Amino acid sequence: MLNKNGRIVLGVAGGIEVLLLIWQWGSILTNLYTIALIGVVVWLNQKQRQHHDDSKKN
Repeated sequence: MLNKNGRIVLGVAGGIEVLLLIWQWGSILTNLYTIALIGVVVWLNQKQRQHHDDSKKN
């Protein structure tokens, strides 16, 4: 059995590891979200442009 200090150190180390894992996943998710956002903005701009082209033709 570990003494109280050993448990605290393990707890802190475990907590930091979990935080780092969450932070890594968070940064991956943020990157994916940013890419998705850019994709949506570009797609909407193209749709608007197509709409403008269609209204010019008529």
